[in-house]
Amino acid sequence: KRNKKKITKKVPFSVKMNAARKNRAKTKCIHQKRSFNILRIVVQCTKLCQEQVEIMEKQIKSRKRVVDHGEVFTSEREVNAMLDLVKQEAERVDSRFLEPACGDGNFLAEILRRKLAEVRRKYRKSPFDYEKNAVLAISSVYGVDLMMDNVEACRERLFKIWDKEYKAVCKKETNDQTREAVLFILSRNIVCGNALTLMCVDE
Repeated sequence: KRNKKKITKKVPFSVKMNAARKNRAKTKCIHQKRSFNILRIVVQCTKLCQEQVEIMEKQIKSRKRVVDHGEVFTSEREVNAMLDLVKQEAERVDSRFLEPACGDGNFLAEILRRKLAEVRRKYRKSPFDYEKNAVLAISSVYGVDLMMDNVEACRERLFKIWDKEYKAVCKKETNDQTREAVLFILSRNIVCGNALTLMCVDE
């Protein structure tokens, strides 16, 4: 048997250089993609952190109030999630809701929006029926809070929500007497007090 010698071809130097350049370019491209992915993750994390900070800022007015009164407002996401658990009741016009620590009205505002949306759906073609049921809707929400500034903010917030819908549906058939009645209802339904002791707080 004859020994067969392996025939090896010499690769030209220029071909080797081109292959090396291609490998370097490929490696560089991979590093760039990794860097881009890392940068994208950092940006996403930064946005999430900013969103969390914004949510926290909305949930507290000051550290002192948190320490003195345990005041932390419920965020919009949690409010909607909790109300969705009692969706039918939240949309029923005459169902009554009491918020014993209402703050500036995060829960009550969303409850009122849902009630008014249902009133609008049913009675938008009849300003008289809409007005009657819209007043019923706002008269069925109650709130108590220790802090008078929260109570005032809650009353104002609920009235603005109600009045905006009232004008949108009834247009020229709105009247100031109805508005005064709603303001009076809010002054009685949203009060400054301690829901634990059932005692009023001096205004």
